[in-house]
Amino acid sequence: MHDREPALLVVFIGTDAFRWHVAAIGPEATVIPLLRSDDGNLDPYRDLEPDAQLSFLRHRIAGVLQRGCDRLYPRGMKVSHFLLIADGHYPDAAEDITTHLAEHFVEWMINPPVTYLLHDGASAQDSGRDPLADLTTIAGEFPAEVAAALQASWPDLISLLQEPDSWELIARPPAQDG
Repeated sequence: MHDREPALLVVFIGTDAFRWHVAAIGPEATVIPLLRSDDGNLDPYRDLEPDAQLSFLRHRIAGVLQRGCDRLYPRGMKVSHFLLIADGHYPDAAEDITTHLAEHFVEWMINPPVTYLLHDGASAQDSGRDPLADLTTIAGEFPAEVAAALQASWPDLISLLQEPDSWELIARPPAQDG
């Protein structure tokens, strides 16, 4: 069996549209767009009680991470670090749900490690500004080499978020009448 190329697996969580994107950052900060949800994919948590909100988001994001890993395997890659980056706190959610969700992934997924970051979104496309300046670490370690790879790939990542056809769409299953 050959050695697999290490990659960062990045999940962008769009709290405004209740959606997510998964990309890999490979060698030399090469960005590989992998998966995206449709708008509203994360929306069901809003109608739940606080504990159920956290459970829903944990399970949904865990599934997203698994699918991302599944897409790397045929490319001869493996995850060396998970980055979860949310563009804000979850609307209509229990207080501190972002912190609880971040801590859950950091505590339960130690190899490879997880870093949960919050981006204020204000300067995501401002090419003259350091993209890491607007990131706050909510949970986990943010090693210098991971930060450098994210910083080098940031312009491509942000650009690809605006290109829906670059990503494999994972649609929600149709609602079932019950």
